[in-house]
Amino acid sequence: RCFGPLRNPPELPRTGRKGRILAWKVAAARRHHSGQTCRVWPRSPPVGRCLRLPFDIHVDSIPCRFDTGCLPASAETIMKLDHLRPYREFPPRAPCSAAIFSSPHSGRSYPVEFLGQIRLDPHRIRMSEDAHVDLLFGSAPEFGAALVCAEAPRSYVDLNRSPGEIDHELVAGAAAGGSSMRSRAGYGVVPSRVGDGLRIYDGMLPATEVEDRLNRFFHPFHRRLEELAADRIGRFGEAILFDCHSMPHKVALNGPAARIGPPEVILGDRFGQAAAPELTELTESAFAAAGLAVARNTPFSGAYISRRHGRPELGRHVIQIEIDRALYMDERTLRPNANFGPLRRLLRSVTAELAALRTTGFRMAAE
Repeated sequence: RCFGPLRNPPELPRTGRKGRILAWKVAAARRHHSGQTCRVWPRSPPVGRCLRLPFDIHVDSIPCRFDTGCLPASAETIMKLDHLRPYREFPPRAPCSAAIFSSPHSGRSYPVEFLGQIRLDPHRIRMSEDAHVDLLFGSAPEFGAALVCAEAPRSYVDLNRSPGEIDHELVAGAAAGGSSMRSRAGYGVVPSRVGDGLRIYDGMLPATEVEDRLNRFFHPFHRRLEELAADRIGRFGEAILFDCHSMPHKVALNGPAARIGPPEVILGDRFGQAAAPELTELTESAFAAAGLAVARNTPFSGAYISRRHGRPELGRHVIQIEIDRALYMDERTLRPNANFGPLRRLLRSVTAELAALRTTGFRMAAE
């Protein structure tokens, strides 16, 4: 129920699982609806409707209704686990492109059961999100490309990690082997840390819960990408996946590529192993023509999605895209900054160019 500005909120429990969940709701309402604040009463909300408010919000004068799925990433959604979808897919208006866009780290629907497990407050748990990335590339369906976005947050399950990247200090009864340097640091397929090393849990998770997260979200997401790629290969003879992410501004400032100027976009093709070099070249040209500083493969060359789905010799190409977060949002508050609207419009033109790319012309020229 929506009232006026929330000046005198009701007393809510401050500790325990229920207290953390209610604090999450009220904090979100306070932060993002200063003109028309939603008071969230201490009762169970209708399933699937948490924080989905009946009024419009505006980002750079572009209206988005909470009911439509065009959700700004600063609006968290709390849902029961059984009502959370494995992914959100936005099909093309007309399937006229070989391109697929994915946003595996922009999920912002937090299972209520997960919030009862964690030790972090509602803001800190979101530090690993690639906030707003799905909105930046949300125009892809207009140009004939599919867009597939994560629904669950990265802190719950990371879709860009191998299913074998398990943190054995977090998961009780996990099988030996299969871990990596990332998972041992707490950033595996089920992370134990977010941001710059903040611990998510006080204790351990059972291996059965990890398996459940993989079955609910991880495997369906990757199966869908494979199905879409197979469809594009059948239609166009190839599939081009643009895997969209965002990077902290400090990475752009301090990375090796910053020696010749900090990059605003980093493209990763696993040094030619995940996509045809000519395709990466054209992708770089599209971003550069839009006035963005572009670097390649350092420090982000592509992770699990690029390894699993990038087989250029079979007509399956993957290019990872990393956008500097400082270009469009306040990294401290996760809210869009004044440049969000202009950058989204700029990336709309880039997205149109990417959706039109083909490698068929390269092969014909070579022949």
